Amino acid sequence: MITRADTIVNTVFLINLIAPLLILASIRFAQKKKYIIHRNIQIVLLIVCFLAVLTLELHIRLSGGSGELVKGGHYTGGILWKIVFGTHVSFAIISYTLWTILVFSSIKQFKHSTLPGEFSRTHKRKGKIVFIGICFTSFSSILMYLFGFVF
Repeated sequence: MITRADTIVNTVFLINLIAPLLILASIRFAQKKKYIIHRNIQIVLLIVCFLAVLTLELHIRLSGGSGELVKGGHYTGGILWKIVFGTHVSFAIISYTLWTILVFSSIKQFKHSTLPGEFSRTHKRKGKIVFIGICFTSFSSILMYLFGFVF
C-alpha cells in the first residue's frame, strides 16, 4: 500500500495497532497469575505509547499543524474527517489518562498487598474500560490513517 505518511506517522500507527494485542497478552499473563510480567508489560507499553504520541505531536507541530501533515487527503477537512479526528483524539486522551491512573494506582497497591487482593476487582473493571478505550483508539487510528494518508 502506498501512502503519503512518513516514517514517524507509520511508526506511531504501527504502535497504535500493536498496543491492544500487547495489552491482551499482558492480561493473559495476569490470568495465569504472572503478575510481575503483566505489570512490566503494562509499564513499558504505556511509556512506549506515550513517547510515540509525544513524538507525533512534536512532528505535527514542526510540520505546521495537523492540516499540513495530512494535506492531499481527499477526506481531510470535511465533516467526516472532523468527526473521526475529534472522536479519535477524545478517546485517546481519556484512554491514556485512565491507563496512566490505573498503572500508577496499581503499582502503589502492588507494593502493599497480596495478589489477588481487594484491589483486584477494581483493577479488572478499570482495566477492561482502559482496554476498550485503547482498542477504540487503535480502530479510530486506522480511519485517521486511511483518510489522512491513503485516500
